Amino acid sequence: MSAVAQQSETYFNMVAKRQSNDLSTDAVREAVLADMDDLSSQESEEIDEEESVNGESEEDVLSEKIELCLQAFDSLDLRDVNLDMFKKCVRRQIEASYRVFQSPTNPLKILLNASVNCGTVLYDETRLWLDKIKLRLGGKVSIRRPYQCEIIRNLPKEIFLVFRSEVVRSRLQDVVDNISLAENNKCYAISFTRMEAVVALFSVLSGMSEGAVRSYFKRKVSNGRAKVIVNLEKDFVFLYKIKAGQLLITFHYGFWNKSGFPLHS
Repeated sequence: MSAVAQQSETYFNMVAKRQSNDLSTDAVREAVLADMDDLSSQESEEIDEEESVNGESEEDVLSEKIELCLQAFDSLDLRDVNLDMFKKCVRRQIEASYRVFQSPTNPLKILLNASVNCGTVLYDETRLWLDKIKLRLGGKVSIRRPYQCEIIRNLPKEIFLVFRSEVVRSRLQDVVDNISLAENNKCYAISFTRMEAVVALFSVLSGMSEGAVRSYFKRKVSNGRAKVIVNLEKDFVFLYKIKAGQLLITFHYGFWNKSGFPLHS
């Protein structure tokens, strides 16, 4: 029997004995039950107060459990990766996922808090860029801008900024030695002045070999062949328009007839 039950039974007997001459049994029982509710509430408050003092908050418990999960990464061979930064990133993702899936869950809330892998987005985008580049090599020569092509894609600003950041920090020597950046309040620009740098970049982003990437930069046509040209005078440019949210890829190409004579300037 619990302490509350024992105390209430004793109290009931005392009250019943003292007031048996003045009150009915039902009245006594109602008075005792009222006192029991008060005792239970008091005991509950004391327990809650004790737990708040001696126990841990939900945030503390969550933080400790996440920390245990992150310790598993300490044994991984991540080589040159900044382990602390990596763990902080994983921690944020776990905390966000935990809060999103707390009951009651809201499908829209889950969608709005879903993380997007920039690598996956750029993987698909890069392959699409390569397809469009090869397609444009077989098109009609523009009168306004002969032997120059432009590809326009809608792309979130955050994705482009991640792309630019990783290009700048690239460890590919060809990329580092042949890149220039520019920006203002309207746009960002990334310019490459060597074909090897462009090929290496597309190879990393698309997951394709450099040989496969090069195959997209040239094309046989009915009266000759066309090929992308990248050098100091004819650079390969990624231009992002901030207000429009558009990425423009511009490049030059050359055309040689069946006899190998160049028709471009």
